[in-house]
Amino acid sequence: MQIFYIKTKIFLSFFLFLLIFSQCFYKIEE
Repeated sequence: MQIFYIKTKIFLSFFLFLLIFSQCFYKIEE
C-alpha cells in the first residue's frame, strides 16, 4: 500500500509538472 501511495504521488507531481510546462510553452509560442 505504501509503494502504491508513493507511485501515485510521483505520478501526480509529474502530471502537474507537465501541465505547468505545457502552459508556459504555450505562452512562449504565442
